[in-house]
Amino acid sequence: MAQQRLSQLKQIANYENWAANCIQKNWRCFQQKNWFQKLRHSTTDFQAHCRGFLVRNQFSSLLNNKTKAQSLLSSVIPIDSQSSHSDEAFASKGSSQVWLKIFFLHIFSIKKI
Repeated sequence: MAQQRLSQLKQIANYENWAANCIQKNWRCFQQKNWFQKLRHSTTDFQAHCRGFLVRNQFSSLLNNKTKAQSLLSSVIPIDSQSSHSDEAFASKGSSQVWLKIFFLHIFSIKKI
């Protein structure tokens, strides 16, 4: 009778130990999943902020380059606004200057990799 009771107590202890281990395992798993999700979210936020900062800097430098190119070209190549609107402008010497200016402005507006 005592041995039966002892074997029952061992089974109960094993079951309780198994239950405690199961609870601990699931709790640790839950904590690690939450930690990983927070890490991933914070990493994504950090990347987004860095990319935004870099894009704003590139955009401002692009605008600076474009304004420098416009001022440089306007000082070197004066353009008549009247000659660029007519069909006769394509045959004149001024139209090549217009297209040259447009070409340079287009080059400075291209994103350099």
